[in-house]
Amino acid sequence: MGRSLAVLVVLYKSERFINGLAECLKQQSYKDFDVHVLDCHEEQKSLRFFRGKYPGIKSYPYQGNLGYAGGNNFLYRQIMLQGGYSFTMVLNPDVILAKDAVEQLVILQRLTGCIGCGPIIFKGKPYNESEIQNYVIKADYFKGRMIFPGNVAYNKNNLDVNKTELLSGTIFLIKNIFSQCLFPDENYMYGEELDIGYRINQLGGKNYVTSKSKVWHIHDFNGESNSAERLRYYYINRNRILFFYRYRKYNSLFFSIIFEFIKLPARCLWVVKKKNARLLYAIYLGLFHGYLRRSGKYEKKIW
Repeated sequence: MGRSLAVLVVLYKSERFINGLAECLKQQSYKDFDVHVLDCHEEQKSLRFFRGKYPGIKSYPYQGNLGYAGGNNFLYRQIMLQGGYSFTMVLNPDVILAKDAVEQLVILQRLTGCIGCGPIIFKGKPYNESEIQNYVIKADYFKGRMIFPGNVAYNKNNLDVNKTELLSGTIFLIKNIFSQCLFPDENYMYGEELDIGYRINQLGGKNYVTSKSKVWHIHDFNGESNSAERLRYYYINRNRILFFYRYRKYNSLFFSIIFEFIKLPARCLWVVKKKNARLLYAIYLGLFHGYLRRSGKYEKKIW
């Protein structure tokens, strides 16, 4: 009999994170899972390193740089072809999981019967719980935005289970209810949470998060280069417009143009404070390309 859970990991120059990820996967109290890995960099260094640290992974030949969305979709299609898995967990390589993180998500799913579930995600160094990155996430599908309501539902002394409209793309567990893909391939990266949350909502499904499952995302947003930040905001804004096209939200498309002009003065002040004025260019380039329905990887450098 096969495993019940497939863990999907997409790599791209991820060598510095693999030691921590491999160790925390080995230490999980829940053992009934396989790890499926795709390296989107042509040199395949991350994959070789991961295989050395975690020999049991199931890996696949280089498919080109598919991005986060396309890479996870490729892996998802592979496990659906293989059959036997009831659930899938999408996992960023730059995370550390508490020893019972996977077990607590499996317990939550069995208790609630939800389609998707996720952990509480902390920022920064492992085992420091001082700053929450993601927990409960609400959605404004009309504006194509995620809303983070202060995460006030979390209390260290009261381990809660909460409903959530969206699941963080950093890590989530989901029933294998989709036949072909988890994410829209056209996104390349960023914005997947809104899309998969919308599809679950349309099916009448529910998502939950639990603070009994703890994960640390060690991505350094504060230390992110200006160019990496510009690229992130380009994709977030472009993919938001593509979301409107994909689900025929033409009223949202029309009003988004008005909203973006209204927000322009405030955005100008914001990028000046961030000392990354070119960020404004990246945001509006992303919006412009979204309105033109350009998708996939943006090949040029955002100066």
